[in-house]
Amino acid sequence: MADFPPHCPFLKIIFNFYVCVGKMLQQIRENYNQFSDSFTTTQKRLLITSILFLDSLIFGLTFGKGFLNLIDILLLDKLPTDLIWLMQILESITAGFIVVKMFFDDIPKSNLRTILIFLSPIFLVMVVFVTLEALLQGLETRATITLDLISISTGTLTWASTYLAIAIGLTLTYKVQRYGNFAQSEFFMIGMYLAMILVWSDYFVPMYDAPRDGVLTWSVLSWTLIGGLYPYWNCWDNNRPPCLSWFS
Repeated sequence: MADFPPHCPFLKIIFNFYVCVGKMLQQIRENYNQFSDSFTTTQKRLLITSILFLDSLIFGLTFGKGFLNLIDILLLDKLPTDLIWLMQILESITAGFIVVKMFFDDIPKSNLRTILIFLSPIFLVMVVFVTLEALLQGLETRATITLDLISISTGTLTWASTYLAIAIGLTLTYKVQRYGNFAQSEFFMIGMYLAMILVWSDYFVPMYDAPRDGVLTWSVLSWTLIGGLYPYWNCWDNNRPPCLSWFS
């Protein structure tokens, strides 16, 4: 115990107060460690996931009585409502990722683990939809989501084939030449030239409103090919390889 001057009893009171607080925190920490050691890692994650889902989906988004809502009440409604919703949505999605981590770490190797890992993206999508449903219920409104599977499938195949072609071209050139050769990427820029012509050119902008009569405007195609193949003509005239035409 520290010695204090007799004429400063206030310092002794403050010192004793901090000592008591320190002992209380130490006792709380010891109790928490004992309580935490009585659970396995899987049980801890299940407990945390359940708390996050209950706080975000049921108490927070649906009824507006979550932990963040209580903090907002203590701050006299100083927090923006949109921020509270976003944080609760993030809380729910975080709980979904914890569940996916449990699929990888806490389930022993088996067919069930393989199936759960394979279905984990679908599970995360379901978590997002359930979170949005809870938000809409809390706002007392409804929304309809329409999925155009044909458009989604076509766009997916288009972009996947594009990136696959680029990856195959880069892989083949690297395997043969042992350095990165980006010459084949210039062919993909033909589409970029076409888009830029349609967007920025005053001559071709009216084509956007033209009737769809199935007639191909050859001038657009010809100017696109000229713009896309110009680097090759330029480099062959100067006796340079095509792959270096964009870097020199």
